[in-house]
Amino acid sequence: MVSQNGNLLKVLKRITVFNGLSPTQLQKLIGICTSRKLARGEALFERGQASDEM
Repeated sequence: MVSQNGNLLKVLKRITVFNGLSPTQLQKLIGICTSRKLARGEALFERGQASDEM
């Protein structure tokens, strides 16, 4: 789990919307994240689709 969190931290640091977050805030964000596996070709979302997730 630690290496997965480390990888997620590296990814989040590269995303513009998360640039202003401190390492502590990023760790809190990681703590509430869940992963989801998609089948090849399966869409995560469609343009204009309402969502309660980010």
